[in-house]
Amino acid sequence: MTTQANSPRVYKPKRHIIIDCETLSVKKNAAVVDVAAVLVDFNFGGLTTKEFQVFIRQGEQVEAGSLFHIDPDTVDWHNRHDPESLAHCENHGVSFQDIVTGK
Repeated sequence: MTTQANSPRVYKPKRHIIIDCETLSVKKNAAVVDVAAVLVDFNFGGLTTKEFQVFIRQGEQVEAGSLFHIDPDTVDWHNRHDPESLAHCENHGVSFQDIVTGK
């Protein structure tokens, strides 16, 4: 008879993926400027094993007009807390159109 005390221990990986999206609004159709993700493996002390980040240019989202919501107060918040971040996204980001079409 197998009991809980003498049964083999089952290895259950404890991994979490943390995803962060930076937007220019809090509405569901907000313009997105940054998407990042990390894989945290708690089996190894919470070690971050994989990372991903992509910056997205705002220009095309602004040109799309009402398709993407941009809140001036949120843009102001980003500019007060990290003045270079939006410029970095615009200058080094990928095209939103390329993301959508998979290029």
